[in-house]
Amino acid sequence: MMHLSGILVVALLVVLIPAVVFAIQDGTDVTDPTTFPYYVMLGNPHVCGGVILLFNPAIILTAAHCVVDAPHPLSLTTRHNPYFVGYGDIDRKSQTINTITDWIVHPDYEDSNGQVDMHHDIAIVKLQKPLKPSDTVARVALWSAKDFDIPRQAELMGYGYTRIDKPEAPTLQRIAVNVTRFTAGYSDMVEAMSSHDSEMACHGDSAL
Repeated sequence: MMHLSGILVVALLVVLIPAVVFAIQDGTDVTDPTTFPYYVMLGNPHVCGGVILLFNPAIILTAAHCVVDAPHPLSLTTRHNPYFVGYGDIDRKSQTINTITDWIVHPDYEDSNGQVDMHHDIAIVKLQKPLKPSDTVARVALWSAKDFDIPRQAELMGYGYTRIDKPEAPTLQRIAVNVTRFTAGYSDMVEAMSSHDSEMACHGDSAL
Protein backbone atom coordinates (compact mmCIF):
# COMPACT_ATOMS: atom_id res chain seq x y z
CA MET A 1 0.00 0.00 0.00
CA MET A 2 1.02 3.60 -0.44
CA HIS A 3 2.49 5.30 2.63
CA LEU A 4 1.73 8.99 3.07
CA SER A 5 2.93 10.95 6.09
CA GLY A 6 3.05 14.59 7.03
CA ILE A 7 0.24 15.52 4.62
CA LEU A 8 -3.08 16.84 5.84
CA VAL A 9 -5.72 17.20 3.18
CA VAL A 10 -9.22 18.49 3.79
CA ALA A 11 -11.75 17.50 1.14
CA LEU A 12 -14.94 19.45 0.73
CA LEU A 13 -18.09 17.82 -0.59
CA VAL A 14 -20.47 20.15 -2.32
CA VAL A 15 -24.15 19.35 -2.07
CA LEU A 16 -26.26 21.08 -4.69
CA ILE A 17 -29.80 22.18 -3.94
CA PRO A 18 -32.66 21.79 -4.75
CA ALA A 19 -32.02 18.35 -6.23
CA VAL A 20 -29.25 15.83 -6.66
CA VAL A 21 -28.88 14.31 -10.12
CA PHE A 22 -26.30 12.23 -11.94
CA ALA A 23 -25.26 14.99 -14.31
CA ILE A 24 -24.02 18.50 -14.94
CA GLN A 25 -27.19 19.99 -16.32
CA ASP A 26 -27.04 23.20 -18.33
CA GLY A 27 -23.33 23.48 -17.78
CA THR A 28 -21.03 25.61 -19.92
CA ASP A 29 -18.17 24.23 -22.00
CA VAL A 30 -14.74 25.18 -20.66
CA THR A 31 -13.03 26.76 -23.68
CA ASP A 32 -9.58 27.52 -22.27
CA PRO A 33 -7.53 24.43 -21.27
CA THR A 34 -5.49 26.54 -18.82
CA THR A 35 -8.55 27.46 -16.72
CA PHE A 36 -8.46 24.35 -14.50
CA PRO A 37 -4.98 22.85 -15.03
CA TYR A 38 -5.14 20.98 -11.71
CA TYR A 39 -8.26 19.02 -12.68
CA VAL A 40 -8.09 15.36 -13.72
CA MET A 41 -10.77 12.95 -14.83
CA LEU A 42 -10.89 9.49 -13.32
CA GLY A 43 -12.11 7.35 -16.18
CA ASN A 44 -12.17 4.09 -14.24
CA PRO A 45 -13.31 2.58 -11.86
CA HIS A 46 -15.88 5.40 -12.06
CA VAL A 47 -16.15 8.68 -13.94
CA CYS A 48 -15.09 11.08 -11.21
CA GLY A 49 -13.12 14.25 -10.73
CA GLY A 50 -9.82 14.77 -8.95
CA VAL A 51 -7.08 17.34 -8.47
CA ILE A 52 -3.30 17.16 -8.70
CA LEU A 53 -1.41 17.29 -5.40
CA LEU A 54 2.09 16.24 -6.51
CA PHE A 55 3.92 15.82 -9.82
CA ASN A 56 6.54 13.22 -8.86
CA PRO A 57 5.33 10.92 -7.53
CA ALA A 58 2.06 11.73 -9.27
CA ILE A 59 -0.53 12.01 -6.50
CA ILE A 60 -4.21 12.85 -7.00
CA LEU A 61 -6.88 13.82 -4.48
CA THR A 62 -10.34 12.42 -5.18
CA ALA A 63 -13.39 11.15 -3.31
CA ALA A 64 -13.38 7.82 -1.52
CA HIS A 65 -16.65 6.79 -3.14
CA CYS A 66 -14.93 6.97 -6.54
CA VAL A 67 -12.66 4.01 -5.76
CA VAL A 68 -13.72 2.23 -2.58
CA ASP A 69 -16.04 -0.36 -4.16
CA ALA A 70 -13.54 -1.50 -6.82
CA PRO A 71 -10.78 -4.12 -6.50
CA HIS A 72 -7.58 -2.44 -5.35
CA PRO A 73 -4.97 -1.91 -8.12
CA LEU A 74 -2.36 -3.88 -6.16
CA SER A 75 -4.63 -6.93 -6.38
CA LEU A 76 -4.58 -6.78 -10.17
CA THR A 77 -1.90 -7.69 -12.67
CA THR A 78 -0.42 -4.83 -14.69
CA ARG A 79 -1.93 -6.30 -17.84
CA HIS A 80 -5.44 -6.36 -16.39
CA ASN A 81 -5.42 -3.02 -14.54
CA PRO A 82 -8.25 -0.93 -16.09
CA TYR A 83 -7.88 2.13 -13.86
CA PHE A 84 -6.70 5.43 -15.32
CA VAL A 85 -6.95 9.21 -15.20
CA GLY A 86 -7.02 11.70 -18.06
CA TYR A 87 -5.57 15.20 -17.82
CA GLY A 88 -3.96 18.08 -19.70
CA ASP A 89 -6.85 18.95 -22.01
CA ILE A 90 -10.52 19.94 -21.86
CA ASP A 91 -11.34 17.52 -24.70
CA ARG A 92 -11.52 13.95 -23.40
CA LYS A 93 -10.18 12.57 -26.68
CA SER A 94 -7.05 14.72 -26.42
CA GLN A 95 -6.18 14.00 -22.78
CA THR A 96 -2.99 12.36 -21.61
CA ILE A 97 -3.77 8.99 -20.01
CA ASN A 98 -1.95 7.76 -16.90
CA THR A 99 -2.54 4.42 -15.15
CA ILE A 100 -3.65 4.33 -11.50
CA THR A 101 -1.32 2.02 -9.60
CA ASP A 102 -2.37 2.56 -5.99
CA TRP A 103 -4.88 4.31 -3.77
CA ILE A 104 -5.63 4.78 -0.11
CA VAL A 105 -9.05 5.64 1.32
CA HIS A 106 -9.52 7.70 4.49
CA PRO A 107 -9.58 5.16 7.38
CA ASP A 108 -12.74 6.68 8.85
CA TYR A 109 -14.74 6.65 5.62
CA GLU A 110 -16.32 3.28 6.39
CA ASP A 111 -16.60 1.52 9.75
CA SER A 112 -16.50 -2.22 10.49
CA ASN A 113 -20.26 -2.45 9.99
CA GLY A 114 -20.07 -0.94 6.53
CA GLN A 115 -21.53 2.41 7.59
CA VAL A 116 -20.19 5.29 5.51
CA ASP A 117 -19.25 8.69 6.97
CA MET A 118 -19.31 11.22 4.13
CA HIS A 119 -17.28 13.67 6.22
CA HIS A 120 -14.29 11.47 5.34
CA ASP A 121 -15.08 10.98 1.66
CA ILE A 122 -11.40 11.32 0.70
CA ALA A 123 -8.97 9.14 -1.23
CA ILE A 124 -5.39 9.62 -2.39
CA VAL A 125 -4.50 8.07 -5.75
CA LYS A 126 -1.03 7.32 -7.11
CA LEU A 127 -0.31 7.27 -10.84
CA GLN A 128 2.18 5.19 -12.75
CA LYS A 129 4.12 8.02 -14.38
CA PRO A 130 5.26 11.42 -13.05
CA LEU A 131 3.41 14.48 -14.31
CA LYS A 132 5.14 17.18 -16.28
CA PRO A 133 4.05 20.69 -15.21
CA SER A 134 2.78 23.00 -17.93
CA ASP A 135 0.11 25.61 -18.57
CA THR A 136 -2.47 22.81 -18.60
CA VAL A 137 -0.99 20.60 -15.85
CA ALA A 138 -0.56 22.19 -12.41
CA ARG A 139 -0.89 21.42 -8.73
CA VAL A 140 -4.02 22.57 -6.94
CA ALA A 141 -3.59 25.36 -4.38
CA LEU A 142 -4.33 24.30 -0.81
CA TRP A 143 -5.67 26.80 1.69
CA SER A 144 -3.73 27.50 4.86
CA ALA A 145 -5.62 26.87 8.08
CA LYS A 146 -4.11 30.09 9.49
CA ASP A 147 -5.24 32.32 6.66
CA PHE A 148 -8.63 30.98 5.75
CA ASP A 149 -11.17 33.21 4.06
CA ILE A 150 -14.57 31.60 3.85
CA PRO A 151 -15.39 31.29 0.15
CA ARG A 152 -18.65 32.71 -1.13
CA GLN A 153 -18.49 31.31 -4.63
CA ALA A 154 -17.10 28.17 -6.19
CA GLU A 155 -16.82 26.49 -9.58
CA LEU A 156 -18.01 22.99 -10.25
CA MET A 157 -16.50 21.17 -13.19
CA GLY A 158 -16.54 17.69 -14.65
CA TYR A 159 -17.29 15.28 -17.47
CA GLY A 160 -20.41 13.79 -15.93
CA TYR A 161 -23.60 12.98 -17.78
CA THR A 162 -25.13 16.05 -19.42
CA ARG A 163 -28.56 14.96 -18.18
CA ILE A 164 -30.20 11.82 -16.83
CA ASP A 165 -30.25 9.23 -19.64
CA LYS A 166 -27.94 11.44 -21.71
CA PRO A 167 -24.28 10.78 -22.62
CA GLU A 168 -21.28 11.99 -20.68
CA ALA A 169 -19.85 15.33 -21.72
CA PRO A 170 -17.02 15.14 -24.31
CA THR A 171 -15.72 18.55 -23.19
CA LEU A 172 -15.10 19.73 -19.62
CA GLN A 173 -18.21 21.41 -18.19
CA ARG A 174 -18.48 24.10 -15.54
CA ILE A 175 -21.16 25.82 -13.47
CA ALA A 176 -20.86 28.55 -10.84
CA VAL A 177 -22.27 27.87 -7.38
CA ASN A 178 -22.81 30.03 -4.32
CA VAL A 179 -21.50 28.66 -1.02
CA THR A 180 -24.40 28.74 1.42
CA ARG A 181 -22.81 26.94 4.38
CA PHE A 182 -19.18 26.53 5.35
CA THR A 183 -17.72 25.96 8.81
CA ALA A 184 -13.95 26.29 8.60
CA GLY A 185 -11.92 24.05 10.91
CA TYR A 186 -14.61 21.42 11.29
CA SER A 187 -15.12 18.11 9.53
CA ASP A 188 -18.40 19.20 8.06
CA MET A 189 -19.80 19.34 4.59
CA VAL A 190 -19.90 22.37 2.39
CA GLU A 191 -23.28 23.26 1.01
CA ALA A 192 -23.64 25.21 -2.20
CA MET A 193 -26.32 25.99 -4.72
CA SER A 194 -26.59 27.30 -8.23
CA SER A 195 -28.45 30.52 -8.93
CA HIS A 196 -30.43 28.67 -11.62
CA ASP A 197 -32.67 25.72 -10.76
CA SER A 198 -31.78 23.88 -13.97
CA GLU A 199 -28.04 23.88 -13.21
CA MET A 200 -27.26 20.77 -11.16
CA ALA A 201 -24.46 18.30 -10.75
CA CYS A 202 -23.44 15.10 -9.05
CA HIS A 203 -21.99 12.07 -10.84
CA GLY A 204 -18.57 12.57 -12.40
CA ASP A 205 -18.03 16.09 -11.15
CA SER A 206 -15.87 18.01 -8.69
CA ALA A 207 -16.38 21.24 -6.83
CA LEU A 208 -13.47 23.61 -6.17
